[in-house]
Amino acid sequence: ALADTGNGKTTGAKEVQFRGGLIAFSIPEHWVEKSASKDESTYQESGNNTGKLHVSVVTMKLPIMVADNSGAKALCILKDVKPSEVENLPNGNAMAKSVEHKTAQGQPVTLYSWSVAHPIPPYHVRTAIFSYTIHASQEKSPKTAADLRFMERSIQNTSFNHILD
Repeated sequence: ALADTGNGKTTGAKEVQFRGGLIAFSIPEHWVEKSASKDESTYQESGNNTGKLHVSVVTMKLPIMVADNSGAKALCILKDVKPSEVENLPNGNAMAKSVEHKTAQGQPVTLYSWSVAHPIPPYHVRTAIFSYTIHASQEKSPKTAADLRFMERSIQNTSFNHILD
């Protein structure tokens, strides 16, 4: 079982240093990295019919100096979200999230997405894009609910490295 320790960390979790530490976030300790490319990785539980968490990162240079609200503005541009859909987090990050119902390989799936943006002064914003895909029949299961609660906490607490490529 996963339990919140109260400091943003979760027991039963392991930290992922994505792309050499560009961002850091937690996944359940029994999940494994299934595929990785230079720009994207997929994490999931071992076995069939498990959800898949896809992670990628985009770093943008802005034409003006970044400010406290630059992460939120970047999400509105990059992900085409309305300002009212962006949550400014206590750690200085901004987050937007969505749920979509789609078809993948002829099967109905539910896609949960989170984008988290972080300003990197003086001119950059780094955005971590997380998407969790499950078979639509798993959408209302207690396990999916627990996984989503875990991921939401982990994603909200994503840490960003300020080193630019």
